[in-house]
Amino acid sequence: MEYYIPNSEYFIYFQSNYYFDSPEATDKFTQAETRFNVFKTLSERNIVFGFGGGGTTFGGAPSPIQQFILGGPFRLGGYGYDEFRANNYLQGGAGILHNPKFFPTFLGGKAYLGAWYEGGSAFEKFNDANYRQSLSGGAIVETPFGPVFLGGSLNENGRGRFYFSFGRFFR
Repeated sequence: MEYYIPNSEYFIYFQSNYYFDSPEATDKFTQAETRFNVFKTLSERNIVFGFGGGGTTFGGAPSPIQQFILGGPFRLGGYGYDEFRANNYLQGGAGILHNPKFFPTFLGGKAYLGAWYEGGSAFEKFNDANYRQSLSGGAIVETPFGPVFLGGSLNENGRGRFYFSFGRFFR
């Protein structure tokens, strides 16, 4: 069985593109994005993690399809999927996963209870960034078919979302 929850891992992603032409874009533009995930085992039953990223179009004007998006799990979970769209973004968070003894491993893998904080903004100009935040939590169960996640998030305005996911969601 492949395990889906990392216990000690670092992942860094960087991408840069130059668009000569793009639908609805008025001119050429450059775009860059970096993302990271860090997982570290604290003890036999506890894993801490951090995640985040940022992206920019360096003042360019991309089409809506090339803009950065925030909203949804691990990207401001207290807001709807892709609720925020802009030419630049900064986002990050941190949390903990706990494997309680009372969860049976009858499905072949571990089960975790987790809680994490997320914050960030999608914006056109850095001075206009409107920082938003969410508190999230849930249960993750590793199964032979992939991880199952059931949880929810609450944003700073008291609005929330519930989430169900089947399959890999830490990338």
